[in-house]
Amino acid sequence: MTLTKKQLLLLTLALFGMSGFVRASHADFVAAYNYTVRYLPRFQTYASQIAPGGVHNKLIGPASPMGPEYKAVVAINDDTLYTSSTIDLTDEPLILTLPAYPYIYSIIQVNGFGTVLKTGLAPTSAGGTYALVGPNYSGPLPTGVTKIKVSENWTQLAIRTDKYSYNATFSTYQDVRVAAENFRTSIKLKPLSEWLDDPTGGETEIEPLSYFSTPMKSAVDLLVQAETKQFLTALQFAMASPSTTPLSSNDRALIRHFNARFNAAKIAAATGSTTRLSDICAGARAAHDAVLARWHSHTIGNNWVHFNNMGNWGSNYLDRAAGNLFIQYCNVAKAAYYAQAFRDDQSNILTGAGNKTYAITFAADQIPDYTRFWSITAYTSDAIELVENAANKYVVASYTPGLVKNLDGSITLTLKTIGDNETTVDPNVLPIPANRFSVMLRVYGPEGSAKKGTYIPPVVTPVE
Repeated sequence: MTLTKKQLLLLTLALFGMSGFVRASHADFVAAYNYTVRYLPRFQTYASQIAPGGVHNKLIGPASPMGPEYKAVVAINDDTLYTSSTIDLTDEPLILTLPAYPYIYSIIQVNGFGTVLKTGLAPTSAGGTYALVGPNYSGPLPTGVTKIKVSENWTQLAIRTDKYSYNATFSTYQDVRVAAENFRTSIKLKPLSEWLDDPTGGETEIEPLSYFSTPMKSAVDLLVQAETKQFLTALQFAMASPSTTPLSSNDRALIRHFNARFNAAKIAAATGSTTRLSDICAGARAAHDAVLARWHSHTIGNNWVHFNNMGNWGSNYLDRAAGNLFIQYCNVAKAAYYAQAFRDDQSNILTGAGNKTYAITFAADQIPDYTRFWSITAYTSDAIELVENAANKYVVASYTPGLVKNLDGSITLTLKTIGDNETTVDPNVLPIPANRFSVMLRVYGPEGSAKKGTYIPPVVTPVE
């Protein structure tokens, strides 16, 4: 979010008093604030690209079952099987082969700032062979291959395959985990030149969860707040990368403005004058604080956080940074509804300390409408990672086998800590940690009020 002149004046007066003038260091603060808010999502995607698991033009997926060892994507779900790749179309198209598959999956492609792109690539039960074509390619394509025009050369592709397939006619689920695993390991991706030489190969490679163990959100939070100069230097490097495209003239102006001030501040600091560098680092930390605050304060009722512009941010850079920091690679509103709670019905922070137990009751007429599923997942409070527990259970969902409805048609979920020997828990029980945590509601294939973005989940209530 770039500050207006009026906002800049008010911020300056609030921070530095009614002095009647603005020193260079005050402007340094604002430049770093704007730079960090706007480009924090790119820091995350770039970190994914250069991490040990950040391979290009190659499909990978985490081993199943999912668990808390997976930390590389913020708010990973345990509802679907993941297949993903960093896509680079700079040199040539990529050939994506989707096998025939009768059950449910979804495809999402986002740019380096977490905005979902409209490419026309969609799930199909018949399968197909597709050419992902970048903006600069004008050459021929093989016959029988469907052209998918991608507006940017560098993107992130994710295919999420449901583990339970919903039958709307009978309101039942079929366990399709084996078929889903076979499907995702049969998806292929190869550069066009290699595919022409040999159309076989390029299937998804399944990696152990430890392959994805770099903790994305906690690493970002720590780096911004504790190693701010290093964070800004790394962000500069990411923004200068050829993979960071496209950039608007406004982006380029902001980058030049920040780079000049940051470089001048580092030169001054080398001679013993650290004021400007201190103000730049303070601006970046303030931006990070604003991003955290934006997410936590954007509640819609019953202390649930929800954004209707997920994945479709436009120029709302503060929302974009908050959304990417808390739900990385999220779907747009018509594809999924997300809500997250950090507090109970009395606005107290959720915590399992002292064996505290909570209940979430969906009244019969409050169960969200969907075409795929709804689910509740518990996460650690700050890192937004899955909660370790002896039962290896991370979600309670509409598809959970044995999920019990109350006599009036309502559904009550119980959130509680479990013992080290409790390897099995009731279907309606969701394990939580013995400290602070959050819960997230997902509705995939939302309908009704969930699709409109007006749905408000039920309160999280302490059980006395």
